[in-house]
Amino acid sequence: MYFYTQNNTWKTVLVKGISIYYQPTLDGGGMDMGQDLIPIAKELFGTVDHVCEFASGPGFVGFSFLAEGLCRKLTLIDVNPDAIKACKKTIDANGLNNRVTVLLSDGLKDVPNSAKWDLVISNPPHINGSADEYKSDIINIDPGWKIHKEFYAKISKHLVTNGSILFSENAVGSSPKLWKKLIEKNKLSFKRIIWYEPKIYQRFIRCLQMSYKGAFIHLAKYFLYHFIIAVLPQYEARLKNKIYPYYFVFSQKNG
Repeated sequence: MYFYTQNNTWKTVLVKGISIYYQPTLDGGGMDMGQDLIPIAKELFGTVDHVCEFASGPGFVGFSFLAEGLCRKLTLIDVNPDAIKACKKTIDANGLNNRVTVLLSDGLKDVPNSAKWDLVISNPPHINGSADEYKSDIINIDPGWKIHKEFYAKISKHLVTNGSILFSENAVGSSPKLWKKLIEKNKLSFKRIIWYEPKIYQRFIRCLQMSYKGAFIHLAKYFLYHFIIAVLPQYEARLKNKIYPYYFVFSQKNG
């Protein structure tokens, strides 16, 4: 169960006993569609030993994995010092120093070679753009897909044998075909694309942690979508990409 509160200048979300600290400017969707990684990972992997959340922001998804019992240890990686500060505040407030590691790193550049994970998850920047756009919006822009390209080129050495990768992507900003080509180019095993449409009550409950307004906006979109396709079914595919644009990319290390 999720509870939204405010603590001085920090906001917190309570996820099954873990209070996650953040600032609104650090939220890239980890409290919303990023949470869809949880049911997919439950089905694919169950509980693993060590999960890494790449481009973690304040760690909404990673800490949720820990709270849900989907991992025993967690590593959080982000390039933004403010996100790292938020992660450390959550770790200290919840006594998680023995279970959670946080790393300030530009991609995987500053990650120790000894770091090994069973599963890497991420709700990364979803939109291609220019270097200038990236400077003003590091949460959403991946210039020339540089972040993705460097990640897939370097991740193998940080995965255990048959270690897995599960990324959330956005159909508005990218095509699934892009990732298959990139993954196989880096000698990883592309497993499949997963299209996941959460039940309306699941989406509504998750959005309540952002704000009541955000939750009811999603609810309104859902009913508007179903009303329109009931009257004009030919618009279903086009509208679905706008209402449920997120898909998930599952890949693995070879051997």
